[in-house]
Amino acid sequence: MREEAKELWNCLQNSARNALVLISGCPGVGKSVVVFAQTMYDCWNNNKSLLYYHDDMEGATCFVMDRHGVVRTVEGSSAKFVSSQRESYDVTVIDGIHTEADMHEMFFNFPNCNKCIVCTCYQALKICQEVEYRKKPGELIQRSVTSWTLEDYIGATDEGCFSFWPLPDAAEIVDGKSAEERKMEIIMHRFKICGGTVRLFAGEIAKALSSIRSALADVNDFKVFYGNRVGDLSADAVNRLMALYRTDDGRVNSVPLSQYVFEELGDKCSNFSEIAKFISEARKALPNNPTWQGWVTEYEVESILRFKKKLIVHYDADKHGKKAELSCNNMIQLRKGRVHESLFSIPDQ
Repeated sequence: MREEAKELWNCLQNSARNALVLISGCPGVGKSVVVFAQTMYDCWNNNKSLLYYHDDMEGATCFVMDRHGVVRTVEGSSAKFVSSQRESYDVTVIDGIHTEADMHEMFFNFPNCNKCIVCTCYQALKICQEVEYRKKPGELIQRSVTSWTLEDYIGATDEGCFSFWPLPDAAEIVDGKSAEERKMEIIMHRFKICGGTVRLFAGEIAKALSSIRSALADVNDFKVFYGNRVGDLSADAVNRLMALYRTDDGRVNSVPLSQYVFEELGDKCSNFSEIAKFISEARKALPNNPTWQGWVTEYEVESILRFKKKLIVHYDADKHGKKAELSCNNMIQLRKGRVHESLFSIPDQ
């Protein structure tokens, strides 16, 4: 289990009876799974009543569980309806708030007589700060769930969390590749496309690509990906193409979801000046994240060559000089800070 998932579970378990717990993060990172599991566990074992509302923008569902564990579905529910019913239940979960109006509704009308847990994809923390909630009794808890990293996926794969591994012939050597090499090849391929969204990573790649391409088709301007311009003031596609990662100083910054998404967005730029701006903004987002910086550098090199700009590469190599000039016809790859020598000719001098 991810450390963030453990921390969120403990936060929910130890929060006060009348706490308002606000959980934000990108779609598909595990917010709903942890919240559902913890609240059901808590309410079932401690004879608490529960009102659970979930809206994934394709449709809303709602159920209630009384203190004896009896569950029934509530038809035709809405966020406003749930807000009006909260006082009748020990715990209320509102999983999926998609507009500022709904967010304000939750804060202003919060009765402070029971625990309320709110999950949202959007940057609700700013909205929270605008509301004078601090003048009310009760505990306000804010948590951000960041997107999955490559290390998270490797650990979860080793624990048997995904159906794509192990393969039936995982113990055999296939095409000269060991089980470990094949496993990493699969993980890297999925990570390049799906990035930090485990919901896409764990499913069928064809469906993941279809979902991502549909969202990309609705985005015309890469600028919406920077400066925290996300939320219901931007297209929903933007929020489905975002990842959130924590920086070394504890801040949470937003970046395009994956290497594939990043490259597709870059290709929407009409000229090299726009690409240079796109790359500059991307590089600043996660300055100390080697995976992210590697993606940015790869795309920067490809863009320079594509637009026939002169490229001087400084690289770490033992037997060659400190730099090599590449022509626009030489497409190269960067891996772990090194240029693969086999992909282009390095001048003798």
